[in-house]
Amino acid sequence: IDILYLGRGHTSGDIVVHLPQEGIVIAGDLVIWPVPYVGNPQSHPGDWSLTLDKLLALKHTAIIPGHGPVLTDDKYVNLMAGLFGAMKQQVDAAIARGESLEQARKVITLDEFRKAFVGESRMRRDIFDSYVMGAGLAAAFSDAAAKP
Repeated sequence: IDILYLGRGHTSGDIVVHLPQEGIVIAGDLVIWPVPYVGNPQSHPGDWSLTLDKLLALKHTAIIPGHGPVLTDDKYVNLMAGLFGAMKQQVDAAIARGESLEQARKVITLDEFRKAFVGESRMRRDIFDSYVMGAGLAAAFSDAAAKP
């Protein structure tokens, strides 16, 4: 059993349990299905994508998320990594332009990810809007603005 710290994501202290012989990764809240719950200030969307990349690099055939079903392929985790990578890129660009969080909210678009995570579900749309576009953007902006 390997207990690993791969980096920040849902919190600053996310750990992963890896059973390399069995090919199992227990990801905890680094992987949250069906829509990532991003908190502010505890989550770190700017780092989350890189942390998920490290998680995917572990030898595995199954990922046990903190919420949701056991994942037997990497599609969902890659979708999460893509979301957080796009969020980081757009937040960094907004900060480089000197925008405030309120100004950045008007130009940051994550529509392709909203569609992928939400589908036709009203409940998932509300979760995405609250946790990703709300708290998630605030947390990403706060982290990015704090870095020299």
